[in-house]
Amino acid sequence: MINHSNDIERGFRSDMTTDFLIGCYCIDENGHTGFTDLRGGEGERLEDENENNLEKTAEYEGAPLTLGEFYQFDWHIEGNDSDYRIICDGNVKPVDREALLNRMLAAKLDLKAGVRKQFADFQKTLLDEVTGAPHTYIYELLQNANDYPYNGEPVTVKFILTDNYLFFLHSGESFNLKNIVAISAANDGEKRDNTDTIGYKGIGFKSVFVKNNYVYLRSGGWSVRFDEEEIRRRSNNRKKAWTLMPIPTKEEELDDEIKQVLSSIPSDMRVQFALHHKNDARENIPNLEKVFCDNQILVFIPHVDQASVEIDGEEKFKVSKDRERWAIFEDTVDVTDDLRNEIEELIKNNERVPQKFQKIKKIKISLAVTRENGKIKPIEDAKVYNYLPTERRMGMKFLVNADFLPNGSRSDLHPAKWNEYVMEQCGVKFAEWWASFLAKEDEYDLSSVFNILPDINNTDPFGKYFIAGFKKRIAEIPCVPVLRDGDYSVLKIQDVIEDITGLTSSKRDVMSDEEFYAVTGYKESLPHPLIRNHKNLSILFGRSSHRTFQKSDLQYIISSFKHASETDSFAIYLRDLQKNIRFLDFLLSYGNIISEASSYPIFLCSDGDLNYANQVYYDIDDYLTD
Repeated sequence: MINHSNDIERGFRSDMTTDFLIGCYCIDENGHTGFTDLRGGEGERLEDENENNLEKTAEYEGAPLTLGEFYQFDWHIEGNDSDYRIICDGNVKPVDREALLNRMLAAKLDLKAGVRKQFADFQKTLLDEVTGAPHTYIYELLQNANDYPYNGEPVTVKFILTDNYLFFLHSGESFNLKNIVAISAANDGEKRDNTDTIGYKGIGFKSVFVKNNYVYLRSGGWSVRFDEEEIRRRSNNRKKAWTLMPIPTKEEELDDEIKQVLSSIPSDMRVQFALHHKNDARENIPNLEKVFCDNQILVFIPHVDQASVEIDGEEKFKVSKDRERWAIFEDTVDVTDDLRNEIEELIKNNERVPQKFQKIKKIKISLAVTRENGKIKPIEDAKVYNYLPTERRMGMKFLVNADFLPNGSRSDLHPAKWNEYVMEQCGVKFAEWWASFLAKEDEYDLSSVFNILPDINNTDPFGKYFIAGFKKRIAEIPCVPVLRDGDYSVLKIQDVIEDITGLTSSKRDVMSDEEFYAVTGYKESLPHPLIRNHKNLSILFGRSSHRTFQKSDLQYIISSFKHASETDSFAIYLRDLQKNIRFLDFLLSYGNIISEASSYPIFLCSDGDLNYANQVYYDIDDYLTD
């Protein structure tokens, strides 16, 4: 057999600028040590023959190292074709951060005219794509804080605005090598394997460059900046993709304003950014106000529990996740083969789809509404969330959040079948969640629960899919509260009577529920008195198959009474004077029914008997005077 290992090794080395590899130290389930996430000397991922990230682990048999840390090492390849092994030859040492950054920078600085211009044009296209609402970059920074909690602890975020800088600080996990490479690249896909993240460190992060010309980062031993002016100086004012060019930065190179602020930052703020605005740092103020005046901002950011904003030394905003105030539902649905195929097609067609979606097996869905003193409180002007709010509103009275595919600026949803399917599943899950508020009789005010039902005539392009899912599921589950014989329960729509006549309306008090059941003999139950007249009850009934009590049913009961016995339930009801009066008054509201009813013995006489209308007389002596 021909040995191809040298050819494979030569292929890798021909694409690299260093003789060593970089990898993350790991121990597998069998206790074998090695290096994974293999990279070249500029931090670039090694790729297999299909141009996918290489999934192999370099074998290592040396002294124990620090798990999760990146090291550089000498190497060679043994084996044939796909069975080859990457072997660590020693010379293992921690990655020299400054040297790595210098190699990454030099590679971009050395680009020749044609390629240099392509990168510069690509940068412009990229910044145009991530330019959404003016405050988008703050959302992206919040996502950055969320996606890497430190040891699973809640993350605290702080923004500090000074004369010339906006500082962004958080207590999440420190940046490591792959994070640095990700923010220095256009689409490194660094989060593709982590389906628990809500942002995509790399592309989304580029929104911070739209209005800033200097971005400094200190974290995890890294000290690096992206500096438009410095790159122009080093390039003799030629156009360069400066947002992709990390510059290693010593503390003495920082100006006094940055030094002063960062010197006072507590050590648990492991990630520290300083952003210098192209025009005036004060332009950040309305964007900070826009984001943090919204007390909903942290609802769907799972790991960030607190965020504050300090302007000129004074705390202007402080938002905390109030778990008691919010009722939040979380669930997942499976990714279908059709959806996975669509994602692959979108990526092939160069649509900006976060590559982590290729590995998603479960789609996360979250719903939220506020609650207070046992009442569900509708949310005004509710937006659709992709963990952070988009600008899409569907007219709902609650918040909808899911693994949606965002558009380029993250201000809306991508017009894709994925989002249509996910939104339909949101409707399904909302039906289940909404019905859960009814499970216990005294847990929530029933009327307040019905207040948040969605409009089934929703015309929003995505709202229509939500309603379709809701209508389908609500017809299948118990969702109508009833009170029968003193017992509270929740029944399916098909087991409930809709009284269209208003005979049992609590407003008119014509006939009690018990009397209605006795007179009609119905096994189905009436809706709970507290929501029987609620305007949104019709949303549940809609076009579903269920029993209705209509005018014709009322006429039938009256017409059948001609042959009823004295012990008939309807007869017992009509012999009560006040009930008889209310019932006849109710019939009067139906106009022609009262004339039809005059042919039946439903009129109470003074002797307690029921008779026909033409056999009931006034005693005229009571109305004559001498």
